[in-house]
Amino acid sequence: MMNTQSVLREQDYQRLTEAVSRLHRETSAKVVFLFDRNGQQITMQGATLGIDVTSFASLTAGNVAATEGLAKLVGENAFPAQYHEGVQNSIYIATLEKKAILVVVFNEYSSVGLVRLRVKRAILELNKVYEDIAQKELLSSSQDENVEGFPSFGDISEEDIENFFTS
Repeated sequence: MMNTQSVLREQDYQRLTEAVSRLHRETSAKVVFLFDRNGQQITMQGATLGIDVTSFASLTAGNVAATEGLAKLVGENAFPAQYHEGVQNSIYIATLEKKAILVVVFNEYSSVGLVRLRVKRAILELNKVYEDIAQKELLSSSQDENVEGFPSFGDISEEDIENFFTS
């Protein structure tokens, strides 16, 4: 599982944005968001339609957390997707394991079937990006641990620092 405090490099951000942009085009959605599990916007494509994005992201993260609680109460690990049908607009929410939340806001110019189909493909693409990020972090942390016999900064104690300056 990826650390929730990951550093998102420009190249990875571009890959996530491209996947969200493709999903936006393929579904004719009004807007597609990618939020982290804490409700922070990662990227989006489309018109926000006067939506307070900060509130929308926070409420979406809370909704996902509440739905995970409901799933556990009925013996499921999770409900990876949710669909909310409205009169004018509908929302399809899909979770990327413990990594992110994908939200598609659409209207009558699209259908839930099309959205569901395209989201499944987008999730595969987005999960690949997150797997690559996790691999980079793993490689980076293993390289930082021990360079030519010297401890990493995480292994240096206050006593080591004091000894360095008093020697």
